[in-house]
Amino acid sequence: MVPIMPNSVFRPFLTKYAMKHVPVYVLGLAALIATTVVTVRIPKVIGELIDQLRLSAHPESAMPWVWQLVILAALLALFRTLSRVLIFYPGRKVEQSVRQDFFNSLTLLPAQEQSRFTVGDVMSRGVNDVTAVRVMLSMGILHIVNTGVLGAGALQGMWSLSPELTQWLLIPVLAMFATTAISVRFIYKYIRSAQERLGALSEMVRESLGAYELVNTYAIRQALIDRFETVNRSYSQAVQVAAAVRSLIFPIMSVFMGMGIVMVLWFGGNRVIDGTLKLGALVAFMTYLGILLDPVVAIGWVVNALQRGHSALVRLFALIELSDAQQLHQPHADWPGKKLEIRNLHYTYPYTTETEDQSPFSLQIDQLSLSSGQSLGVFGATGSGKTTLAHLLAGVIPAPEKSIYLDDQDQAHIEANRWKSAISYVPQQSFLFSASIAENICMSQDQDAKRLAQAIQFS
Repeated sequence: MVPIMPNSVFRPFLTKYAMKHVPVYVLGLAALIATTVVTVRIPKVIGELIDQLRLSAHPESAMPWVWQLVILAALLALFRTLSRVLIFYPGRKVEQSVRQDFFNSLTLLPAQEQSRFTVGDVMSRGVNDVTAVRVMLSMGILHIVNTGVLGAGALQGMWSLSPELTQWLLIPVLAMFATTAISVRFIYKYIRSAQERLGALSEMVRESLGAYELVNTYAIRQALIDRFETVNRSYSQAVQVAAAVRSLIFPIMSVFMGMGIVMVLWFGGNRVIDGTLKLGALVAFMTYLGILLDPVVAIGWVVNALQRGHSALVRLFALIELSDAQQLHQPHADWPGKKLEIRNLHYTYPYTTETEDQSPFSLQIDQLSLSSGQSLGVFGATGSGKTTLAHLLAGVIPAPEKSIYLDDQDQAHIEANRWKSAISYVPQQSFLFSASIAENICMSQDQDAKRLAQAIQFS
């Protein structure tokens, strides 16, 4: 069976995000337990009310039990609402933190690592996967605890009324758990596949919108539609298989629960007829059965939420762990930057391979030195390594150890954020954020009128 949450992902996630909300979770679990206590009490009051009405000729004698039910209903509404609010709140806060760290990771991801992820895939991880994590921490935890606590409370109430009927009922209940365990193996496989294919579909849409003019200029609309249909069909098939397996859980569980109801009515009805079981106890037992039905049926949904959350965590942490976004970068003093040196630089892109016709690209510079105030022009044919050199100097691509130095400090031993703050890099293609011109110029600093005027004049 595929593990629902392996420690390699769950432990760092729990430590960093969920542990800080433990007090709120504890209060939520306390409210959930209180909800269970009230819920389990209601069937017994109903049973006692029925027996009282059978034995007494005066209906008003049952009013104490009626008032008990009214009070229990009010308490149930209060505790259930509190449990939802207190358990859902941490999930929203964790969602915010995970999304922020995910974005931080994207801004610090090295260029050679960025090529491993398409834009559509990144969007899918940042939106769908983060939402799946939140659902796992809110609805998932709620249903897990609710299934365990409420199920145990209902079974205890049943056992106190009739151990014999409870033993008969365990047969379909155990069959339902076995069905869920088997379905988990299939659900995880196709949920993970569907998430990956959704990323490919998002990337396909992004590319199509970005190449709108090209599509219309060269009349390749039909070819693009055919490509989209292939990707869309692949995603749809994965979703349909996962939905088919998941949808089978509920009918199968309904069949087993129907078997349980038949057993209770058959054996319980005979016990009422022969006088060994009160009618009120049978009604209370049937009410407990209805209470037990909800958490048992929810097992299928819980498994789905946990599997989606697990797959989402794996995909999110695969990107987050590639960067040092988990470290908080504090402000630091300006770096003088008096001397820039290159010594025995040999760089090859990590994802290039040698073929029979061509060797992999390799940039080699034995010695280069620039002092403060000096200028250097670099010329060469397309593909000769000019952009690669600029990326290495700017820290966009991490340089090999003992190859690039600033003031005799090796780039490989300097925090990436600090190195980038000492280098100004103007790329070939300009880009403006959705903000004012002043905000674009002062993106990394506070808007100071004097510094803004200096930057405009310098440019």
